[in-house]
Amino acid sequence: MELEIEDMPVYFPYQPYTVQVDFMQKVIESCKLGKNALLESPTGTGKTLSLLCGIFSYLRKESMERKVVYASRTHSQLSNVVKELKKTIFRPSVSHIASRRQLCLDKEVQKLPPALQARQCFEKRKRKTCIYSQEDHITSFSPKLMQQCLDLPEFIEEAKRLS
Repeated sequence: MELEIEDMPVYFPYQPYTVQVDFMQKVIESCKLGKNALLESPTGTGKTLSLLCGIFSYLRKESMERKVVYASRTHSQLSNVVKELKKTIFRPSVSHIASRRQLCLDKEVQKLPPALQARQCFEKRKRKTCIYSQEDHITSFSPKLMQQCLDLPEFIEEAKRLS
């Protein structure tokens, strides 16, 4: 549904609660002023969805191509962000920063303890025996992965499927 907040069309997937409209208004106001905002709201009030809809509606209206960096303490929290993002009309590409423990697709390296994974990965890349680090392999699959809105488990499954 399209709302009007701060003289701007805002796309929100549901009829928003007052607290969500207020939150999006503060997000948009902060974007317009180019200022940081420290916003809080009780658990369960739709902060993530309100934040995403406010920011991406603002960027769309202003025709801005900016990177939005969403950091969180855990990968499960980031998966929730992608889940919420999928409820919206926005489909930005999503990049993940994670350790080899989460992202490595090499079955030999996956079996090793985390302390040995980095060394084995380095050795395989040095000997050019890791198919996942070969330039042509990365180049051919990166666009397919980077143009989708995937959480980390979906990203890993898609990478495995493409390999």
